[in-house]
Parts: sequence; structure tokens; C-alpha cells
Amino acid sequence: MGGGEGEAGDAATLIGRGNVLAAAGRLAEAESLFRRAALLAPALGPAHYNLGNALLEQGRAAEAAAAYHRALDLAPEDADAHNNLANALRQLGRLDEAVFRYRRAVELAPGDAEARNNLGGALRESGRPAQAIEAHRAVLARDPADAEAHFGIAQALLLMGDLREGWA
Repeated sequence: MGGGEGEAGDAATLIGRGNVLAAAGRLAEAESLFRRAALLAPALGPAHYNLGNALLEQGRAAEAAAAYHRALDLAPEDADAHNNLANALRQLGRLDEAVFRYRRAVELAPGDAEARNNLGGALRESGRPAQAIEAHRAVLARDPADAEAHFGIAQALLLMGDLREGWA
């Protein structure tokens, strides 16, 4: 046992079933399937990534971070795993680590507005509103209508004391 093609296929089936359950809001059941998939095929990154997602959705950020770390051990260029690890770290108040992971996600997927907006939020929360504005403006350069980027800029401006522009 441990890594055969049949086991990877079985694990992929468990992941698929887990994703259906997660989409239906049945997170504990999904978590169980993702854990089984990870045990069946420990080198299958999506098992760990999806486990992290289920854990994070249940508010278990520390466990989620561990699952994302394992996913990244297996697939270090996975931008989504970096972004979601950063989300977990941010929930844990580990803002500098979160900023590092968001930056890595943006490097790997420069067009990912979610990662850039998340980076802006973490920068703002860590007391770097000017850098946050830069991150959000990069989103607006690609999509001038991105509401989250506009809101992030307004929050950063208010944090900097620019009430007129922040409330504009």
C-alpha cells in the first residue's frame, strides 16, 4: 500500500466526492473524505489542499495551514495553495507570513485579482496602507470595476487619515 496508480485513482474519487460535499456545506463529511484520500495517496497534493480548504471553512486555521504546507511541499508552484495558506495565516494573526505567501501567489499568478486584493488587505492590516493601495491599484489596472479593490483603497486611505479621498 502507498502510492500505486489504483490508490491514486481511489483517492481522486474521494477528493471528488469530498468536493461535492463541501459545496453542499457538509464540511465535516468532506474533511473525512479528504483525510482518507491523503492517507491513501500521501503524495497527492490535491488531497491536502482540499483538506486545508475544508478545515479553513470550519474555522480551523492552524490545521488548515498545516494541510496547505503539505500541499505546497508536493506542489511548491501552486498559487492557490499559497493564497489559501496566506488566508489561514492571516486568520491566525501571522500577517508578515501571510504577506509573504500572498506575494508568492501573485508572482505565480499575476492576474489573480483575489490574491492581489488579499495581499492589499494583509498589508493594510499590518500597518502598510501605502503598499496596500499599490496592490489594489494593480487589480484596478486589469479590472477598473473591481469593487473589492476600490473598497480596499478607500479603507487604506482612511487608515492614512485621508478622509476626503477615503469617503469619496
